Amino acid sequence: TEPKDIIERSMKTSTLMELIENIKDQNESCLIFTQYIGMGNMLKNVLEEHFGQRVLFLNGSVPKKERDKMIEQFQNGTY
Repeated sequence: TEPKDIIERSMKTSTLMELIENIKDQNESCLIFTQYIGMGNMLKNVLEEHFGQRVLFLNGSVPKKERDKMIEQFQNGTY
């Protein structure tokens, strides 16, 4: 499934994309919380494809050292 198709089929995803567009327009960053790793992976792929930027996806299976690096990158805006 193409990211564009996922966005068009889901009202929640479409609304999320609009919110992120507004956040990006203000040169801000955001955190998105999801209950499921599969959903997180899907959102990561859709967002990277749509915005053409790297997206960090932190979950419980990410090793602590890598998690700490991701948190530091997010806080410093260097991701």
